[in-house]
Amino acid sequence: MKKIISSSIALIFLISCAFAQSANPALDLNMVPPTVAINTNSTLQAFAQNPLGQREIVANSLRVLITVGNNAEIIGVNPASTVKWVLEFAGTGTGNSYRLKNIATILPDQVDTILLTIRGVVADGGPKNISGNISYITGANPLLGGAQNASQGDLDPSVGSNSPTTSLTVVSVLAVSLTDVTSKATDCSAKIAWSTVREDAGSTFDVEYSPDGGSFIKVGTVAGRSASGSNYEYAYSQGNGKGFYRLKIGSTTGGITYSKVVNVITKCNQKKVFIYPNPIQNLQNLQINVSNFVGKVKGDLMNAAGQIILSKRLINGLNQVRIVNLAEGIYTFKVTDDVKEIQNFKVVIVK
Repeated sequence: MKKIISSSIALIFLISCAFAQSANPALDLNMVPPTVAINTNSTLQAFAQNPLGQREIVANSLRVLITVGNNAEIIGVNPASTVKWVLEFAGTGTGNSYRLKNIATILPDQVDTILLTIRGVVADGGPKNISGNISYITGANPLLGGAQNASQGDLDPSVGSNSPTTSLTVVSVLAVSLTDVTSKATDCSAKIAWSTVREDAGSTFDVEYSPDGGSFIKVGTVAGRSASGSNYEYAYSQGNGKGFYRLKIGSTTGGITYSKVVNVITKCNQKKVFIYPNPIQNLQNLQINVSNFVGKVKGDLMNAAGQIILSKRLINGLNQVRIVNLAEGIYTFKVTDDVKEIQNFKVVIVK
């Protein structure tokens, strides 16, 4: 009987481990910065992910292969990389490859970062592809059941793919030196901001947009302002959803470089409530500015016990509620509308 039980447990363990490989590992690549001067370094960020909803991936079962173009050379693994990835093979010279494998379990919704230092070697003025691949190691783990490869199933494009690419441009001298590119959302608009510490005379910044991070189109141009550098902003109304942006940088020398890609998630017509003054005194008017609520809108002022002290019908726009004969303390102002969305705000009443 004990032998049967032990065999059953072992079988269950093997089956569970095999099922653990029913996953869809993904890879994404990003160069920081994507343009460098000759004989200077850039960093390749390789994000290896086991997406949410997949099973765990066991140790020693995955391999990541990175290959650079013939304008650059991989010269090492950055110590800041996730330690669960180890180097299996390191090529040398321009256009070389690095191969790494995982030595620890990768859980669902877990992202591991592999950082490779890449040196620009040949200044040919144009971007050269850097390719990546993530796959299962054939035969390295008996639980994999043979030549099992990473699934080509439906992946979220924002996560990555099995064979992503990025690019690096190597130039003799950088015409424009960017220090930062950032993005943020304001309702339906994406705001792209960047700074420079050096600019070529007549430099231009084309702001390029993509809905998926693949194909980019120009949506605006900003002229350079100062040879010693400056700060810039550009806003683009992209509607609801996610957008990707990069800068195409031109100069009078004819050289063109690109910034890193940033992304923004916008939500149009978000419901907003602004309440002031807060704290407030008795015999003052509480100003309530409401926007984008639907249908009949109501505001309730409640005490700490949850009792409604006063109610008021609100409109989208400016409303006023007179505060009279209320005790000092902390109250809650609740705003609701016809779609039953509720927003609560703390209101402090003082002497």
